[in-house]
Amino acid sequence: MKTRFVSLLAALGLGVALLLGGCVYEVPLAEEANVPVDPALLGTWTLVQPDDPANSITAVVSQLSATEYVVATTGYAEKTQCYRAWPVEFDGVRYLQLQGLNDGTFKKNEKVYLLGKLDRNGDHLNLSLLMLKGEFANSDALQQALRENISKPDTFRELYTGARLKR
Repeated sequence: MKTRFVSLLAALGLGVALLLGGCVYEVPLAEEANVPVDPALLGTWTLVQPDDPANSITAVVSQLSATEYVVATTGYAEKTQCYRAWPVEFDGVRYLQLQGLNDGTFKKNEKVYLLGKLDRNGDHLNLSLLMLKGEFANSDALQQALRENISKPDTFRELYTGARLKR
C-alpha cells in the first residue's frame, strides 16, 4: 500500500535544495518532536534525480529516539551531510522536518531546516521538498504559508526517486 508522509529522507535533497533555493528555512514547521518514527524508513537508501540519473545520493537512516531520526547522506558534492529529523503532523498530513547539523557544511549557529514529503511503496520511494520562497519569522508564519499554498502544484518538488539498499 502506498503511504504518503514527509520523510527524513528529504535530507538527501539538502545539497540540491541549497542550490535551487526556496526550500531551506530558518524556522521549522514544528519544533516539537512528538510523533513516533516510522521503522519502515530505517536502513540504507539510494536515490537518483529523475532528470539527472547520474546524480545519486546514498542515505543511511537510523533511529535517534522514539520520535527522531538521524540521517547521514553521501554522494552530493562528495561530502557527508548529517541531519536530525522528526515526523510532524500538520493539518492531517504527516511530514518530516529536517534540521541540518553543524558538521562543517553549515555556518556555526546557522539554522537550516527542510520540510519533505515521501511517497513510499515498500522499498521504493519518491522524495519531494517544500519549495515555498520567502523568509518566515516563525513557525506560525511558515504554517500559514503552507496552508495557503498546499494545493498549488509547485509547492513541493520531486527531487529524488529510488530504492532501499538494505535494512
